[in-house]
Amino acid sequence: MTGFEYKPEKPKTDRVAAEIFLYDAGVLLTAMDELMEKEGKLEDYGDQLIPYLVRTEKVAEHRLDGYWRDMGTPESYHQGHMDLIDGRGLVFDDPKWPILSAAPRRLPGYVGDGARVAGSLLAPGSRVEGAVRRSVIGPGALVEAGADVESCVILGDVRISSGARLRNAIVDAGAVIGGGTELDGAQLDPEAGVVVVGAGGSVDTPPAS
Repeated sequence: MTGFEYKPEKPKTDRVAAEIFLYDAGVLLTAMDELMEKEGKLEDYGDQLIPYLVRTEKVAEHRLDGYWRDMGTPESYHQGHMDLIDGRGLVFDDPKWPILSAAPRRLPGYVGDGARVAGSLLAPGSRVEGAVRRSVIGPGALVEAGADVESCVILGDVRISSGARLRNAIVDAGAVIGGGTELDGAQLDPEAGVVVVGAGGSVDTPPAS
């Protein structure tokens, strides 16, 4: 490695560190002692330690192929779900790499007679009577007949009432969306492209990054 930037405002590349580091214990302890002596304090590893080791020692990288995404913002969280729908995300049902989790013990997702569902993932216990396109519907969530959902991430036990129209939104668990609701995250926040609906129904646009 010849350089390391920690959370730069304008990254020079799209390469990121997975923050898994292996140190030689002697080199690490010596570097910390030297930094303390020169600078009088120890800062965050990314601001101080790693750049110092890159300058003074031999630091090597090991690249990991595959899908990686920082999920620390609403827009990246939303995009991760859209990638999963589009087949660009992780393969969660790979029999060679089973994921053991406390999945809810519920019946498979239900699609009503008059429902329209396309390009979506339905969690166990969910029920769709309305229209759902390119969305992820969480466990126990209900999309009533006459409701329309597109490009959304709907968490557990959400109720979307008849007449509601949601686009490009993340809806928190337990929220109840009224029938007169019309939301499109791409219109409300063109930069982020997504809005967040809290459990109490409040609507927040992600802060500017």
